[in-house]
Amino acid sequence: MIVEENTPLARRIAAGELPAPDEDDLADKYIRADELFNAAGLQWYEVSNWAKPGLECQHNLRYWRSQEWCGIGAGAHSYLNGIRSWNLRFPPTYITALKQYESPTKGFERLTEDQIRIESIMLGMRLSTGVDHSLLSDTETAQAATFVASGHLIDTGSHLIPTLMGRLTADRILRDILD
Repeated sequence: MIVEENTPLARRIAAGELPAPDEDDLADKYIRADELFNAAGLQWYEVSNWAKPGLECQHNLRYWRSQEWCGIGAGAHSYLNGIRSWNLRFPPTYITALKQYESPTKGFERLTEDQIRIESIMLGMRLSTGVDHSLLSDTETAQAATFVASGHLIDTGSHLIPTLMGRLTADRILRDILD
């Protein structure tokens, strides 16, 4: 669990009202949840999602697979033609823009090919289908091999898939592979 800055939770932890999350406790709970979900017939398909086969959230999978999507409404995000955009956040502001025949888009960014590649690696590391080898440089592939050897990744020949322990340390694995 990451405590995001400038959130009520972060402020309560900083004020000493709540303890900071214990990473070992969170890891134990994640492992237990994975066991219970598997026992109930749910399969892991994204680092924080399990579902019965065929009932995975298709919207989320589009995001995790770096596919296009169009968000409609206040605060919605879209990803179309390599451009990520986001709408005005608050409903009254969004509605006012529409009533005035103005675009409700607040901002956008055009991703470079390298940004798209890196995001695809980062998002793929969250998925049960893993990261396609073709996205990795030779140096990144060599670094990933250390995590295959340690049991954090499975190499299928075409993809690198995080194991349960790999899911728990995915951020560190990504930092090491991409640095």
